[in-house]
Amino acid sequence: MGKLLDRYQSQIAGKADNANADDRAEAERMQEAHTIGADIDQLASQLKKNWKPHTVDETRVTVVDEAVTEITIDVLESNVADPGMFFRVASSEGAIAEYDEDGLFEFLIDWIQTHPDTASPDGVHVVGAL
Repeated sequence: MGKLLDRYQSQIAGKADNANADDRAEAERMQEAHTIGADIDQLASQLKKNWKPHTVDETRVTVVDEAVTEITIDVLESNVADPGMFFRVASSEGAIAEYDEDGLFEFLIDWIQTHPDTASPDGVHVVGAL
């Protein structure tokens, strides 16, 4: 009976370790989302973009530019074969792509630079593409 009890207790301890690791991973993804949002705001400000402030909901960053084009960036867990976080980017226009960190930064720089102030003289906004 002692070996059965030992095995049961080790399984419970293993589940607790896995739960703690999951909590840490979720906290890291949340922190990454906040960091990305702040970085986007800083770059947009430096490039004099008048965007709505970004929002962060758990592990999702949402950014809306002057043309009311919205992108969402989901911070996802890495997999064992490719350590590190990866990101799913979706546009309000329907485009979806996944990036590693370098790819995300290249995408964001391009997106920010190619989305100028697009208000036309008559006040109508022109929506840009992802």
